[in-house]
Amino acid sequence: MGIFRKKTNKHSFNNHDVIGQEFNCSDMDDLINTFSHFELHTLAAAIYFLAKKVNLLDPNHETFISEEMVLNIKEKNVINEAIYMVKTAADMYELEKGNIDNKYKRHLN
Repeated sequence: MGIFRKKTNKHSFNNHDVIGQEFNCSDMDDLINTFSHFELHTLAAAIYFLAKKVNLLDPNHETFISEEMVLNIKEKNVINEAIYMVKTAADMYELEKGNIDNKYKRHLN
């Protein structure tokens, strides 16, 4: 599974935790509350994959992003992208859990 796969409504999460529930975040407070249920290494992986995605899109950091652009972006779109990245990181972890746990033992909480 690739980190930049086509988005779908189907995810392979276990039903035993908040990860298995549908996320309905309408603002930053909801997003923080939702992300507080994830392991830190999952969030770290999501940040890493997001940085990789940004680097692929703009490797020389030449794109100018104005304050106006930041203020005008739809918060719901940003929230959805953040949730997508964390869900993808959690998905990847579940698929490769044995290998990841062995390779990164000292980093897992």
